[in-house]
Amino acid sequence: MDIEEKGARVAEYVRGLRLTGFEYASVIDGEYHHMGATLTDAILQSGLNYKSTVEPRVRAIRENYPDATTTSAFRDLLSSVGAKQLLRWKNDEKPNRLAELTQFLCDEGVETEEGLCVWLDSKENADRLLKLRGIGPKTLHYLGILAGRDDVAVDVHVMRFLREAGVVFANVEEARDIVCCAADKLGVRRTVLDHSIWLRMSQKGPR
Repeated sequence: MDIEEKGARVAEYVRGLRLTGFEYASVIDGEYHHMGATLTDAILQSGLNYKSTVEPRVRAIRENYPDATTTSAFRDLLSSVGAKQLLRWKNDEKPNRLAELTQFLCDEGVETEEGLCVWLDSKENADRLLKLRGIGPKTLHYLGILAGRDDVAVDVHVMRFLREAGVVFANVEEARDIVCCAADKLGVRRTVLDHSIWLRMSQKGPR
């Protein structure tokens, strides 16, 4: 099957689930209009419980530092407070990744979520971002979603959902293309389908 056929199968699977209570997400994370929150969310989300670990820290940054809305303002905050203290984090890895991503975007002149969306339109820019430590395809696409792009960030939940739908995929990028295609066929935003799948599968727990 090609992408169109696989997307159609996923769309049909979702239609069937809709008859038994599957609901589209009404709220999507992101679009904070606060680059400090956006970058923190993007860096912390991988491998962590979102509700208990990531969300409280993102909320605290928005509430405690309402002026850190641009990338350069957030860089200055990281410099003055310290990334580990700001995140309330014990080890160095995630704070260092956050500082590196923030400085990289400052150097690129990316100051807002709107600017980030435009910057990510360039494949060359996206490829350079992927060279940063801790930035893989999932984080790349998730960062775009947080900034307001209509996209899919494939993780273990999305891949498990595709397998449940009986769809085989070769890699993460193909899985993303399939979900994007399915969303288009269903007439919903790609971010909505992505988050709806995440909510369903995360509530079911690991397998």
